[in-house]
Amino acid sequence: MVYTFVASITVACYIWGFREDWGVSGSQFILTWMVFWLYMHINFVIVDTMTAFVPAKFFAFFLLTWIIINVTSTIYPFELSPGFYRWGYALPAHEIYSLLVQVWSGGCNNQAYRALPILFAWEVVGMVSATVGMFYRNSKARKEISGLEAKGDTDALHGIQRGPWEEIEEAEELARIEAGGAGPSFPLSFLPSDKR
Repeated sequence: MVYTFVASITVACYIWGFREDWGVSGSQFILTWMVFWLYMHINFVIVDTMTAFVPAKFFAFFLLTWIIINVTSTIYPFELSPGFYRWGYALPAHEIYSLLVQVWSGGCNNQAYRALPILFAWEVVGMVSATVGMFYRNSKARKEISGLEAKGDTDALHGIQRGPWEEIEEAEELARIEAGGAGPSFPLSFLPSDKR
């Protein structure tokens, strides 16, 4: 909450600082900050949830897709798009854009009746799923610790990393297995030439 609070007030201050002769009031600044805070917190809980369930090597694909679909939902009006694209109403970025247009225009084109329930639904679902994700991460970590205890791997259990000689021994073992007919060979540059 603190991170999203500071980030949202920074964005609102940045917009406010460079508004030049744009006639917005202090109450519009507060509303802008609150809208950005809600949006940043929604994104925070969604990303926090996905870090629990999406493997790290695939997380970039999720994040890029999340950014693209949210941005594209704000670019072109749905009224001028084919009906298929109306699912974008359910995305938080489109609803935030609707709220910001309302705040910055002084109440014109009031879409709060649709935007706020959708955003609060994202917030509630995000908080619940982030909590589930936290319990999932904890149970996964406990299983990993109990597995290390069962193996008797006290070094890994206490966070002690293996030395480079142990990695070389493992690489030598893999090279020996591979040379025994497990598949095509590839050069291992860190092994001595007699053991390749």
